[in-house]
Amino acid sequence: MHPRRLIRRHFLEELSDSEREQLRAHLRQCPSCREDYDRLAMMLRAASGRAQTSAEVGRLRQALRARLGGADTPRPRWRFWLPGLAPAAGAGLFAVVAVLLLVYRPQLPEPDVSWKGGPASGVADLEVFAVRERLGQPPRTRFVPDGGELHLDELVQFRYLSSDARQRYLYLFGLDDSLQLMDYFPRPQADESITVRSTLTMAPVERSIRLASRHRPGRLWVVALFSPRPLRRQEVEASVARLRIRGVGSELSGRIDWGKDVVPVVRRFQVKNQDP
Repeated sequence: MHPRRLIRRHFLEELSDSEREQLRAHLRQCPSCREDYDRLAMMLRAASGRAQTSAEVGRLRQALRARLGGADTPRPRWRFWLPGLAPAAGAGLFAVVAVLLLVYRPQLPEPDVSWKGGPASGVADLEVFAVRERLGQPPRTRFVPDGGELHLDELVQFRYLSSDARQRYLYLFGLDDSLQLMDYFPRPQADESITVRSTLTMAPVERSIRLASRHRPGRLWVVALFSPRPLRRQEVEASVARLRIRGVGSELSGRIDWGKDVVPVVRRFQVKNQDP
């Protein structure tokens, strides 16, 4: 099998022992494939909010320096390598900065609450979109970043990424600042996680959530739980019951350990009244 197909399969499914050894041997002797592997791995790690390894950063640094025509000068810590590229021409430096902005996506702090799960062999991610429908106008859809605003007159749609073929189930819910849990998927008539497919690109979750039906102004945490087995509503509600609202700022606090086979992805938003 061609090594590039093995690279793609590595991030989509479990390789056999012989295939894994074949891929490792090829990456040791092929800088081009190693660069492709590192680039994909780093982008997927960034999508899940996980840190890159120093080896991955070092190899990408060497590849970028080579493309810019500069020699690679060793530095004691990887975080100091950007100033070393200062002599590069404007277009080349812009390309490096663009890669950094893509790879290192800032994360909002959440000091008082921990959504602990198991280590993922692949990558899981969640994107949220708001849709506004107005009479006589076509629907308007916008991507809402972590920490962004939603409005009660909007519909909410989700897209997910799950590159681990074993994480076949998704439980998706919202939690407001009164600790009111609102199941998104499964829908009210069901009782356990929905089935999702393994994918390296963002895939839509069917149907929309109308914010006005169960939400109110205030903070909203959207939690996606990827797991190799279906999660039941009762066990999810029991876990969320461990959280508390405390302090003058009414901060959410507590610790939830979903278990080693569950991968949580959390997004936070501010829900406001209808946008005029």
